[in-house]
Amino acid sequence: GLALANEGAVKLPQTMQAAAIDRAGGPEVISLHTLPVPKPQADEVLIAVNTAGVAIWDVGLRRHPQSIKHSAFPLVLGYLFWLQARPLFLRYSRALIGMSFAAFIFYLLIPVEPPWLALPSVVKIIDHTLPSYTDIPGIPVPATVYHWVNPNKVAAMPSLHAAYPLLGFLFGLRLWGRRVWPILLYTVCVWVSIVYLGEHYVVDVIGGAIFALGAFFGEDALTRWWRARRSPARLSRSAS
Repeated sequence: GLALANEGAVKLPQTMQAAAIDRAGGPEVISLHTLPVPKPQADEVLIAVNTAGVAIWDVGLRRHPQSIKHSAFPLVLGYLFWLQARPLFLRYSRALIGMSFAAFIFYLLIPVEPPWLALPSVVKIIDHTLPSYTDIPGIPVPATVYHWVNPNKVAAMPSLHAAYPLLGFLFGLRLWGRRVWPILLYTVCVWVSIVYLGEHYVVDVIGGAIFALGAFFGEDALTRWWRARRSPARLSRSAS
């Protein structure tokens, strides 16, 4: 159900129960935490969640959180947006999800081999570094989801390794201004490393940058169009 921001209309509880994961492992690491109920702002609603589903990738990430690799960056950045600017978080989420699905469709239509698969002279360095984790006592074999999930080996173009940090930088620039330049440095380092390690060609990086720019400006155009569409409706209701 929906709890209105006006607490006089709906009595909100002070605390709530939440299932939390504080460390990697099996179902036994899930514990109940008592947390304060968020206070909705004037333009927000509070949604009461009674049940939630768990997908297979949730189980994989709970067991092997280190396997998310570059995917951790957009998730952590999105969490910071959620804490500091909820409207920007929603816009960032739309752009991130839209860009990811657009890249997925591109992979289906135009599969592209990465350098390590297309060129015998290129060594896939990650195949030689990740197995070293299995030599550490207490870490199970295989050590990461990378070893037991069959990835799409011909999804090199566009490079989401290159797109994710650039998209995060563009949205971070709106919120933090010049303070976000370290993210740009991180983005450049990612671009250099994925080419150096044989994961992508330079053109894959360019393609990822184009997708990130397209998602950023496309979401901006969509937001402005939606706001312009809603404004006449609000004016007509006010006039009546």
